[in-house]
Amino acid sequence: MATFEGNKSNKSSARTKTAFLNAFLHLMREKTFDTIFVSDIIELAGYSRPTFYSYYQDKYDMVAKIIDEEAVNFVNAVCAPIPDDATMTFESDVFLPGLSLFRHVAERKELYYYLIHNMLPGYSMDSMCRKICRVFQRVLSIELTEECPNMNVDLYNYITTDTYLAFIKYWEMHDFSFTPEYLATQMMTNWVKIKKVSSVKVNALPPSINIIEMMG
Repeated sequence: MATFEGNKSNKSSARTKTAFLNAFLHLMREKTFDTIFVSDIIELAGYSRPTFYSYYQDKYDMVAKIIDEEAVNFVNAVCAPIPDDATMTFESDVFLPGLSLFRHVAERKELYYYLIHNMLPGYSMDSMCRKICRVFQRVLSIELTEECPNMNVDLYNYITTDTYLAFIKYWEMHDFSFTPEYLATQMMTNWVKIKKVSSVKVNALPPSINIIEMMG
C-alpha cells in the first residue's frame, strides 16, 4: 500500500525539526507548557532564533505542526509495506501493521503521554484521532462488497483509528512496559481473532446498574 508523504522535506530540514521536537519534549519533562519559552527550545536544540522562526511562528504553531506531522507518520507506520519475508493471515500470531505502528510510537511515547494527559493546549487523543482519520481518508481506498454495501466508511476509519489509539492508551496506562511485539500479538488476538469467537454473553450486571432507569 502506498504511504502518504505529506510535505516532503530534505534530510537537513528533518534533522532540524527533530532537534526542536526533542528539545521541546525534554523541556516538558521539567516544566509545564505555559512556562516553556521559545528561547528555551532554541537554546536546548542548539539552533538560532531565525532558524526556529523559519519553521514556526511560535510555540503554539510548533505544537500544531508536530501534531499534524505525527498524524501523517502514524498513517505511514500503519500502511508500511509488509516485509518480503513476512506474511499475515487470520491465523497469524502478530498483526504486522500494528507492529509497525507500535515500534514507531515507542520512539514517540513522550508525545503520546502528553496527548493522553491533555498537557498540550488544544490537543487531546480525541483530536488526534480526528486528524489521523482525515489522513486515512486521503490514502485509503475501500471497495465495498455485496455483504456490506451500506458501510459508513467515515465510521470505519474512526473506529479503526480509535482502536489503534486505545492500544496506545492501554500501553501508557502500564508505563509503556510492553514491547511493540507483545502489543501487536495482543492486537491480532483481541481485535482480529476475537471475531471468530462463537458467542459472548453477559452473565450478570453489577447490582448498582439499572438498565431501564438508564434508558428512561
